[in-house]
Amino acid sequence: MSNYPSKYFRFSGHALGVAARFTQLDEMENLNHVIPTLGSSVLAPTGGDAQASVKDYAYTVDKPRKRTLLSVRKVETATHGRDLGKRFETEVEADVEELRLVEKLNIGYIHLHFLSKFDSEAANPVSVVTTKGSRIEGLQMGQVKAEVILDEEPLLFSGNSEQLAEFYNKQKDDYRAKNGWRFALDPAAEGKCKCCREHKFSLVREIRLSGPEPEKQKISVDGYTIHWKGFGRIVLGEVHIKGNERRVALVRLAMGCDAGGPGTAGGGGLLIPLLSCFRTEPAQQAYARAWAAFVAGDLEAAAREASSFATLEQREHDSYWVLSLKLLDAEVLGAQSKWNPARDLLMTPIPAKPELGQLDVRRLIDLALVDLHLGGEATKVPEILARARASVRDPELRIRLDSAEGMASLAKRQPQAARLSFSNAADRAAKEGFPYWQAQALNNLSYSLKRLGRYEESIDAG
Repeated sequence: MSNYPSKYFRFSGHALGVAARFTQLDEMENLNHVIPTLGSSVLAPTGGDAQASVKDYAYTVDKPRKRTLLSVRKVETATHGRDLGKRFETEVEADVEELRLVEKLNIGYIHLHFLSKFDSEAANPVSVVTTKGSRIEGLQMGQVKAEVILDEEPLLFSGNSEQLAEFYNKQKDDYRAKNGWRFALDPAAEGKCKCCREHKFSLVREIRLSGPEPEKQKISVDGYTIHWKGFGRIVLGEVHIKGNERRVALVRLAMGCDAGGPGTAGGGGLLIPLLSCFRTEPAQQAYARAWAAFVAGDLEAAAREASSFATLEQREHDSYWVLSLKLLDAEVLGAQSKWNPARDLLMTPIPAKPELGQLDVRRLIDLALVDLHLGGEATKVPEILARARASVRDPELRIRLDSAEGMASLAKRQPQAARLSFSNAADRAAKEGFPYWQAQALNNLSYSLKRLGRYEESIDAG
């Protein structure tokens, strides 16, 4: 008889203060200025405490001209995991003071807090989420100030994606008329397994601008996003809910013009796993680490984490997260121009299960891109992409597919078709909140415009 408990709980929570990546400065493109994650606190599976603090940090470059890309006076984050017997608690907190970006955007104070309580004895437990309050204060764009007013009521119903959808569906017409723009609920959620149900909303109720009218003319507010000409987009109070996982980014940036790249400030997320005898969480955590390294350009670390799928696959061969790791490993190999090993990983179809269907779409997209680079397999690419297009449902995969179709058009020397595909990818990424894929699409769009001889547009896009 096994001595292992029939039920056990793995804590999973993290908080980060500031992270950013700059891919363009003035006319210099294809850069990779990575701001290391400042104030990263990651909770151990056994719980306990994790804290981090950074003071007086600045990242300065000399080319193409000397300037400070990012500075911050103080970053403090903390995560706590508590075993209270019949209840488990996971608490996340982040504070950022005096953040300044590209000597343009200033944010005086960012504070994030939430607490998740999990009843271990409930028959069908759902996390109970509370908060002491979050704030975004002193946001200033040049001479224009933005007052950001938050409403955290929806966060209290973010125990899982189903609970959030139920909260919104119960609201009266006047609430929906005033707040509907804050919610992006997946209309196809009922047809998905629990691990794939994903919704998005914002804590922002209102954004008020004040300052000189000529300066305000350069700034517009679209829902919870500020568009600032000459800087980019500032997305505020964004919360993603997928299954039992929630991710909060109080400030997310998609910078353009004279400084391009994504950034995040005041972010945190946690996963409250279900009680079970079988756990896929180690694979999910490995995937999170691998993906973070991948998008930061640290391919060595990404490869080290992603290749762990081979060990995990031996006991969880049809796990969603193990298979995701395998696909990411292939993507890392592709980024290292190791096309043949990448193709070997992608040749085996994903098991035919409804909850894994979108992973096979991802596999097809990756396979098409690998075949484009191998050359000899390029004739199969249109058929592969058509199969992916017929089955794609996931918003992020739609972005990837648009970009892959653009790459296929470039390979066939069809820059106009490529431009349309990359434009679609960039637009989708901006709408759905995927800054990494938006940056990739804009870089590709810039290249396709160059091929068309539209150089000024290419500069604007890139």
